[in-house]
Amino acid sequence: MTEYTDITIELKSVIDKIIKNDAAVAIICFGHYFKSVKYEGCYQSTYINNHHFDLLVILKECNRYKDHEINDLINSCCPENTSVNVLCHSEPSIQLAIKNHHQFFGKILSEGKWLYRIKDSQFEIAEIDKSKKILDDMTVKCSYTRAFDLSDRFFQMASDAIHLEMYDMSVFLLHQSVEQMCIASIKAHLGFKATTHSIIKLIDLVGSYLISAKDLFPCNTLFEKELYCYLLKAYTDVRYKVSYDIPSNIAVCLFHRVRYFRDLIVGKFKSELETTRIGG
Repeated sequence: MTEYTDITIELKSVIDKIIKNDAAVAIICFGHYFKSVKYEGCYQSTYINNHHFDLLVILKECNRYKDHEINDLINSCCPENTSVNVLCHSEPSIQLAIKNHHQFFGKILSEGKWLYRIKDSQFEIAEIDKSKKILDDMTVKCSYTRAFDLSDRFFQMASDAIHLEMYDMSVFLLHQSVEQMCIASIKAHLGFKATTHSIIKLIDLVGSYLISAKDLFPCNTLFEKELYCYLLKAYTDVRYKVSYDIPSNIAVCLFHRVRYFRDLIVGKFKSELETTRIGG
């Protein structure tokens, strides 16, 4: 027996596919981003509605292969102008997280929107003490500093590579900088240890608490799509493509975007840390 709750039109086909192919125990939405873009021209005037959903999919069993399989499935069946970021975890790992009062999963299970769950499934969360500080100053600092320092070194090396006209190396280093920057921020703000190399998934997670991160690469023009594609593929293409070349304007533009992203991440962290200190 199953129970469906609040499934949107944009998500219904995706949810049905996951349930049919992967025997999900539960599916929870912990973030929904909606943006309406107006297009006006000589021949038409219209609005394009873009949706993004962050989902936690709980399976009976889960491994890295299953995670990739579900993400490929979703990418193949997502409606137009809809994107979905999925975190897959097994039922035993979620039960352990509940037992250990895991900050990230506890918040999702208690405050997220349940889209689907098998009846009688047990994911009971103890009531959260709202007066308790979520972030401890020293814990946050330790979680954040190591990865961010590494990100900063990658960023500085990318700057040096641009000055030396080593544009392929600069973009590879910018990819590494963004990856470590996101990992640091996610750990600090969500209490979640991200292990993926996917810039898409990392920025999506950052976007769950820092919405301006989603506007870093809007992909609304051919150039914007090309720019994002260069950054996404830098991790593998720079190392494995025999013939690989990156235009200087792409490398310089990516450098400035990543610097802007860095300012957003640092600003958010300092603001949260200051709020925590005042609240304490």
